[in-house]
Amino acid sequence: MPKTKTSADRKRFARKCKQQRRVAPVILPCAVKDLLKGRPDQKLLTDHLKAIEVHRRKYLLRIKKETDAAAIPAHKAKVTEAKGEHEATLFMIENYPDAVILWTFTAGTGIDQLWFDPPDEYVIVEAKGPGATLSTGAAKGDQMSKQWVRNSLEEVVNSPNTAPADRNHAQRMLDAMDVGPPPKVHGCVIEARKDGGSEEKLNVPDSGIYHKTT
Repeated sequence: MPKTKTSADRKRFARKCKQQRRVAPVILPCAVKDLLKGRPDQKLLTDHLKAIEVHRRKYLLRIKKETDAAAIPAHKAKVTEAKGEHEATLFMIENYPDAVILWTFTAGTGIDQLWFDPPDEYVIVEAKGPGATLSTGAAKGDQMSKQWVRNSLEEVVNSPNTAPADRNHAQRMLDAMDVGPPPKVHGCVIEARKDGGSEEKLNVPDSGIYHKTT
C-alpha cells in the first residue's frame, strides 16, 4: 500500500515548494548564449555570468528589505559591481575573440578576472560599474598598478585555498614581472556605461604593462 502522507509531510513539502519559488533559476539571455556557443571556455563563462547575476539579485533583494537607510548605498555598490563584471565579460568576448577566461567572478577584493590570450599573454581585467573609479592610497598599492598586481598575485600564490592551476598562472605572471616575457602580462580597466555596453579606460596605472620590459 502507498504510504499515507501525514500533516507534517505536507508542511515540509509546502516549505520546500515555497523555497523553490523564492529562488528563481538564472537563465542567460539568448543573445549571450549565442556569444558563448562553441567557445572552449563556454561552461566556465556560463557559470561565471550566472554567479554575477546571483550576486546582483542578492543585493537587489537586500535593498528591497533593508530597514537601515545608511546600509543601502553599500548594497547599491554591489549591484553596480555586478553590472561592471557582466559588461566587462561581454567586452572581452567581443573585443578579445581568442582570449579565454581563467579566473572568474568571486565577491571580494583582488583581481576581478584573468584571461589568457594566445599565444602567451595574460590579461588582468578590472571591471567597474558606471562612474566607479580605481581605488588609490591603499597599503597594497594603487589599484591596477604594478605594486597592486604583484601583491594580488602573491596573495593567490600564498593562499592555502588556491587551486594548483591558479597558483601556476599567478607564479608565471610574477616571474614575468621579475625576468620578462614570456608570458606577457597586461591589464585593462573596463567600465560599464549607464546606457548599456562598456568601454575600455585608457588611464591605467603603469600603462597596464606588468611584465618586465628592460
